[in-house]
Amino acid sequence: MPSELGITRQDIEEIISFLLIKGQYRNFGILRRYLHSKSVLEAQAYGALRFFCDYIKKHSIDLVCVWNGTLVPLAAATRVARILGRKTLFFENGCLPGTTTVDAKGVNYANSLVGKSRSFYDAVQIQTEKLRQLYETRPAIRALKTKWYQKFTKNKKQGQTEDVQLPAKYIFVPFQVHDDTQVLLNSPKVKTMAELLAYVVPAIERYNRETNDTIKVVVKEHPSDFGRISYDAVREKYQDSGIIFLRYYSTPQLIKSSAGVITINSSVGIEALVQHKPVITMGNAFYNVPGLTVNASDPDDLVAALSVVNQQPDDILIDKFLYYLRYHYLAAGSWRQPDAVHLGSVKEKIAAVLAEK
Repeated sequence: MPSELGITRQDIEEIISFLLIKGQYRNFGILRRYLHSKSVLEAQAYGALRFFCDYIKKHSIDLVCVWNGTLVPLAAATRVARILGRKTLFFENGCLPGTTTVDAKGVNYANSLVGKSRSFYDAVQIQTEKLRQLYETRPAIRALKTKWYQKFTKNKKQGQTEDVQLPAKYIFVPFQVHDDTQVLLNSPKVKTMAELLAYVVPAIERYNRETNDTIKVVVKEHPSDFGRISYDAVREKYQDSGIIFLRYYSTPQLIKSSAGVITINSSVGIEALVQHKPVITMGNAFYNVPGLTVNASDPDDLVAALSVVNQQPDDILIDKFLYYLRYHYLAAGSWRQPDAVHLGSVKEKIAAVLAEK
């Protein structure tokens, strides 16, 4: 290992952290368990660090761009770049329709918005017409990666809405991809969707008792987990609790009809803000801003947090937060359908990073 990198034990642990945790939470076979073992991942990390150190210096690389940045080679590349004084850019799906994340610091809870105060967003100046366009942009139907074995599962056709009567008042709880970085890295207390409900359901039942409220729970499984993980045991556990479990019902409609949303840190939280719905998070999210959302990362705080569903959202703060996201932070356009506007917006983001001293 080149001595100039000064790689520490903590550096290695951070580089391999996601895949190491993923190996612990996934029911892998023998080979994949081995490939996710600490010794193998550490060997990959050291190899990647050496390779990218040599490559970046040999080719005089000024900017290292990666998608997401959590896999070992990508985490190693950005770590080397920063140690050598090079710039970095992290790309990811945008959290608003027709956008892409392009951030010099990272994505999700590692992005450059983490820690921004309410006063930061209060100072945002809004152009009325552009705000109107933001709210009129409809979310695109998400393209989902299909695993080979999902072709053999006997599910309903994608998008076939269940024929169900939604409760008059309910909290919408969207499940997240069970082995995603958002859950495994950015959720200190809640590591599975079963754990999420184990906190949410008793809290709502207690809140209803203490306030004479009648809040129900509506859950929707994440489509990327179809055929990958079964929630039959979870459904059975709550079969007498009045919880509605859905798979295909429209997410925007579930948000619209809800009294609010409880999520770990999903982008559904942003979708709920677009509809000016109360949002409670139970993990680390870049949109954990006082007055914008309520964070109950300590499950003991969840009962008290539920009072937000009976309060008027701060519409002005929501407008300013979303406006900043769309017109200042995110790149315009989607990488899935790149056009001149998208490429121009990304070019501006890259130029801005390279121009920074």
